[in-house]
Amino acid sequence: MKHITLIGPPNTGKTLLFQRLTGKKVFPVNYPGATVSLYQGQMKPCFQFPSQVIDTPGLGSLKSTFHEQEETLKFLKKRPFEGNEVCVLVLDCSQLKKQLYLFQQLQEQGVPFVLCLTKEKELEKQGKFISRHYLERTLNCPYVFIDAKKEDDLDKLVEFLQTQDFLPPKSIETSNPKISPKPYFQKCEALVSKMIYELPSKKKQEKDLEKKVDKVLFHPLLGSLIFCAVMFGFFCSIFLLSQPITTWIEQGLSQGIIWLKGILGTHWVSSLRIEGVLKGGAMTLLLAPQIAILFFLL
Repeated sequence: MKHITLIGPPNTGKTLLFQRLTGKKVFPVNYPGATVSLYQGQMKPCFQFPSQVIDTPGLGSLKSTFHEQEETLKFLKKRPFEGNEVCVLVLDCSQLKKQLYLFQQLQEQGVPFVLCLTKEKELEKQGKFISRHYLERTLNCPYVFIDAKKEDDLDKLVEFLQTQDFLPPKSIETSNPKISPKPYFQKCEALVSKMIYELPSKKKQEKDLEKKVDKVLFHPLLGSLIFCAVMFGFFCSIFLLSQPITTWIEQGLSQGIIWLKGILGTHWVSSLRIEGVLKGGAMTLLLAPQIAILFFLL
């Protein structure tokens, strides 16, 4: 029988993953230390991968200080089963600076395991992202990103596990309490600083852009030149847009005047009415399209 052992720090999503893989009703909660004993269950038949899945209590490091961690360490020292196994180290992407401590300890002992990274969305909400290229080049172990709530990601995890080597379980020794964890944490910080990069938030990008624009627009020389260019373009666009309408009005008025002259004749009174009053009023009408476009643009 193949065994899949889920290990990792508290509150990384191991129990939720166990529940989704086995269908067992274990209710995960959002605080550390919720799992205080081992859970075992068969992989659901829909995954077509017969195996035993084991959920262990949260383990922050191999230097045990809590009762539930003692349970996990006892299990890892001597597995109470026969058969081959693959260890799945479940880590929270948003807490890698703390949780890579356990990763380093397991690697130092030569324990074969695969890395399962969860809660990547939580990291992205902080405007931070993981460099896949650096992760693959630096950690030197098989890894997969999953969201246990998504069926597609569960299928991806099972397919990933099917490609791994199931080996006889190796005993894991606890760390020597005299060894200081400080070098480990320093190495974790160095790894995370290169592995995780941050993109500026949308608000910050907008603010930076606003500052750059203000710097140009309020410049004594550039600002004045830009203002003149904008006003020139503004008024040119008014005349260009209104020209077809103005031409149409002029043609209509010309035809109207010719028609009126034909009716009223060429008497000086008629000329006064047509050439003076009517044509003068028509000139005001020619400005209407330009005024309308001006108000529309404003």
